[in-house]
Amino acid sequence: MLLLFIGVGISSQARAQKLTSEEKALVLTFRMSKYLQLTEVQKTAIMKIHQQAIEQMEAANHTYCDNKEALRNAKKEIMTQRNIELQKVLSADQFALYQQKQKEAKAQLQKDREAARNRKAAQQPLPAKTPGEVTPQPQK
Repeated sequence: MLLLFIGVGISSQARAQKLTSEEKALVLTFRMSKYLQLTEVQKTAIMKIHQQAIEQMEAANHTYCDNKEALRNAKKEIMTQRNIELQKVLSADQFALYQQKQKEAKAQLQKDREAARNRKAAQQPLPAKTPGEVTPQPQK
């Protein structure tokens, strides 16, 4: 959810380039290391955690491609497990900061989605009042 959501997630540029799971894990780990000041030992462990979660996400996307609810549940479980593993590697302060960043990323994602919905709604023609009547579009 947050891999987005982190999560909170891999940038659209990274997704567009079809990075390998290892490359995606490296991007995520690098981002985390910037704001959490990870040690080399932590970076190695977190890299493995991210790579495993990414591979599980990709498998879930394939397995549940026709079932959005099952996919959502599978991803939620993967992220929960990933957070449990991250908590084992990070200090209490680092994990608290990580969770705060996740919340901020989720809020920004929701804000961006709402803005996109509003832009899309503004582009939709207004419904006609009677059959055949065209309602004028608002001027921009």
